[in-house]
Amino acid sequence: MNILPIVRVVSNVLYKNQHLKQALQFEFKTLDQKDQASVQAMTYEIIRYYLYYEILLNKLLKKPLIKKNFDIKNILIIALVRLDSQQQPEYAVVNESVQSIKKIKKNWASGFVNGVLREFIRNPPNEKQDRNILSYPQWLIKIFKNDWGDDYLKIIKNSNLQPPLTARVNNNKITTDEYLKKIKNQALPHSFSPSAIIFDKACSVEDIYGFNDGLISIQDVAAQLCLEFLDLNQGQKVLDSCAAPGGKTCHILESYPQINLIANDIKKIGIAKIKDNLKRLDLKCNLTNYDVLQLKNEFEKNEFDRILFDAPCSATGIIRRHPDIKLHRTAEDIENLMAIQQQMLKILWQFLKPDGKLLYVTCSILKQENDQQIEAFLNNNKDAEHLQLKLTGINNEVKYGLQVLPNNQQMDGFYYALLQKK
Repeated sequence: MNILPIVRVVSNVLYKNQHLKQALQFEFKTLDQKDQASVQAMTYEIIRYYLYYEILLNKLLKKPLIKKNFDIKNILIIALVRLDSQQQPEYAVVNESVQSIKKIKKNWASGFVNGVLREFIRNPPNEKQDRNILSYPQWLIKIFKNDWGDDYLKIIKNSNLQPPLTARVNNNKITTDEYLKKIKNQALPHSFSPSAIIFDKACSVEDIYGFNDGLISIQDVAAQLCLEFLDLNQGQKVLDSCAAPGGKTCHILESYPQINLIANDIKKIGIAKIKDNLKRLDLKCNLTNYDVLQLKNEFEKNEFDRILFDAPCSATGIIRRHPDIKLHRTAEDIENLMAIQQQMLKILWQFLKPDGKLLYVTCSILKQENDQQIEAFLNNNKDAEHLQLKLTGINNEVKYGLQVLPNNQQMDGFYYALLQKK
């Protein structure tokens, strides 16, 4: 097995701060489809448990590797993951690791790498029961524990699971039952959304029946709940304030084609993604490229019946889909995000009509970004009223809104709070 593509992806994630999907897409340009699948599967496993194997490696080393030898470090960590999985012969893993050292022209490290891996084989780890815990930064574990008590262990375990392939059937073109018949029941419907299905096994987007024809889109069930919670009606004027890549925008238009929807996003690349999805699904709406924090006269006061505010957040509810979040996010990020969320919510509120409703949404499971934000907003805005949201089987304790935790009913972690202007 040629592990150098994996080494490059892991190194780009760790040392160039690239998103995992971005790093993989760049590497895929040089790989055939079969190799792409194996590289992706291995890379996700490595990033998911990187911190744990870094601890194991440090115990094997007499002194840490210097920073410029990050490639050697990552070759060793990849080897530890492969050895620990026991899916390949030990001699093959060791030999391929040594050959990789030679390919990067660091022959001097061949004996060193061989020795470290032989030591690992002789003395395998006895901490496997702690693998989930040790794969998370301590600052994040502390917050999980403070927010969710003993449930933090389940949250960590579920966030390390491989998520299902979940999709949204475009009921504007085909019913969910008709689509399931077309794919010979290779997926099951989800009870929380009439358009949601979960496939039996993962596959590439290109292999999903009807994707290019606009019959289906990839979207987690939790994200699809926004449609119901918004309490929409045809003819209303709606703002999707942070809309990229357009999943929620398109879901609204599929279900309410007569709605007057504006989809906004701060990034031009985000607008381009929304356009691509609208075109694929044969939908249309107005697009704007504004920074919400800078909004002044771009919209009229009291203009919108509904506002969907999918707030920028820590994304701690979707770590199972984006495990690099654990490696990139910092405690300082949370404070910065909270300030942005508060300011954006304050600005958007002025554009909501009296009796209008704003749905605050995050893919976070941190109460600082969710419950506490809504409580602060209600205390500071006497014209705001909280409306209760309920979902059968979801009973995670929050004062306001509704919190879905990772893998509740196979969903990602999402938070929703519905506010009405008096």
